[in-house]
Amino acid sequence: MCQAWYWVANWVCQAWYWVANWVCVAWYWVANWVCQAFVWVVKAVCLIWSWVAKWVCVIWDEGRCVIAGVFGNRTRINGPIQHVFVLMLENRAFDHMLGFSGIIGTDATTGAQRPIDGAASGVTFNFTDPTTMTGKVDASTEADFKLNKPPDDDPGHEFLNTVTALCGPNVTYQPGANYPPIFNNGFIVNYASSAAQDPTKIMKCYSPKRLPVLNALAREFAVCDRWFSSMPGPT
Repeated sequence: MCQAWYWVANWVCQAWYWVANWVCVAWYWVANWVCQAFVWVVKAVCLIWSWVAKWVCVIWDEGRCVIAGVFGNRTRINGPIQHVFVLMLENRAFDHMLGFSGIIGTDATTGAQRPIDGAASGVTFNFTDPTTMTGKVDASTEADFKLNKPPDDDPGHEFLNTVTALCGPNVTYQPGANYPPIFNNGFIVNYASSAAQDPTKIMKCYSPKRLPVLNALAREFAVCDRWFSSMPGPT
């Protein structure tokens, strides 16, 4: 009886294993194709939706332009200036970027032709020695693309740092008072308060060959060389 029971149980187990194995294989095959079909359907829906949304946007934009052209301000739409792009570069002085560009242009106030008012004219100076505050160093080229750290670090650009850079190392400022007179003689002193191995590097500027794209844009369009912040301060 035991041997017969073992023989029957053995074949039942093998048959069960065989059936279960094929059931699992079939289930995996079905699930795999279901998943692939689902992915295909999702891709197709997304593709169709993107196509429809694109054409809706195109139709909406073209329709808006047509309506604006018929009923809107035709002078603005048909004017020579259609788009204005603003390129903002953080923590860069005008002289640092374009002071040595040598651009010749038309003065917006007088209409006369004049060179750009930049560091190349020798108007910017600083104390060579930030400790004794003696001597001066003119702005010059060529500046590094970035100040690596260590040993160099970014110059301080909080409010008091900017006051020191513009107004000098001995400046005193009381909150609420008028901004002190600007002499542009504290840049090196301010940079010396940071982790700067050579504080005079702050007076280095770029030549046109180092910034060809920016110089090309400035020459082709317009640049403001006497446009100052109403309140020089932190970033």
